[in-house]
Amino acid sequence: MKYAPLVRGERKRVTTSAYTVEGYYRINITIPFLDHLLSEFENRFCELKLQALKGFTILPSLAAVTIPRHDDLKYLMDDLPYPQSLPQELELWQLRDCVANLCSKACLSPQLEKGPGIDFSRPADVLVPNWSLSNPAAFDLKVIHPLNTDLILEASLASGNSAEVGEIEKHAKNDQMCARLGWTCIPLVVEVYGGWGCEAKECYSRLSKRLAMQVGICETEALCQMYCLLAVTLMRQNARAILLRCARAPLLEYSH
Repeated sequence: MKYAPLVRGERKRVTTSAYTVEGYYRINITIPFLDHLLSEFENRFCELKLQALKGFTILPSLAAVTIPRHDDLKYLMDDLPYPQSLPQELELWQLRDCVANLCSKACLSPQLEKGPGIDFSRPADVLVPNWSLSNPAAFDLKVIHPLNTDLILEASLASGNSAEVGEIEKHAKNDQMCARLGWTCIPLVVEVYGGWGCEAKECYSRLSKRLAMQVGICETEALCQMYCLLAVTLMRQNARAILLRCARAPLLEYSH
């Protein structure tokens, strides 16, 4: 079999002899090309980069359609103020969509993830343009765990204290920014076991009145259905988090 002559400037060509044309191109071109392609894939999608890509699952636009795994986000623990509440923080995006759907049924034209646009801060998980006297309201959701080391003392004193602490934190973080934008900051804080904060209860009471007018039911029934829908959404995400952990936990063998 004859090989192509060396071109100008070429001094050495590494080739392997073959008995057929197909064998020559397979050994000298196809296999080296595939080796190079696989090497590029391994370099592009190394373990460290895959961990960084998994971090995108906590983005609001993706959290609504995917279930972020707590174990895949362990490398973020050192950067979180409350790492123990990471599973609950991931759940709030499901609650955000639930609250937005309720506002939409009440004809309040909700908008998701609104902020000043200067940085990545977004004080409004759900923005309602006409909430009270045509003033916009920024609903900021938070799922909080009363058994956190920083909250367990407050939670042990009275029911709902941990949610109240979460409301204070949200006001301290967002009130100044919302005031500049002409919004009213309304934190919707819920404990992981289902207890809502005082401001959330007041907000849902007002929302139930508008929802009852649009749907044609009494306010009490509208409020009851709202709480049932929110509770089912929260408990469903709690169950998913437990199942994801159980799937990776080693099986225990019991001796009879």
